[in-house]
Amino acid sequence: MACSKAPAKKQPKRGVDFEKIKRKIGRKLPPGQNATNTEIKAKDALLGIKDLFLKHPEELRLHKYAVIEKLPKHIGDDDRAV
Repeated sequence: MACSKAPAKKQPKRGVDFEKIKRKIGRKLPPGQNATNTEIKAKDALLGIKDLFLKHPEELRLHKYAVIEKLPKHIGDDDRAV
């Protein structure tokens, strides 16, 4: 008596979301859609403050204490573990 095999079940087709993209050899992979932007913007913020105070030096004299309090937040990191 031969053992009969169960009929092979057809697998449902994959949806469009799971379609594999074929890549060309030697080309760089594009960044993922959920890639983290690691651009540092602190320098841009400081250059903007510098421009502002070069154009309006009287504002720096009036608000020097407020500026000194706010600058460390833009320059450094508050996290002690870093």
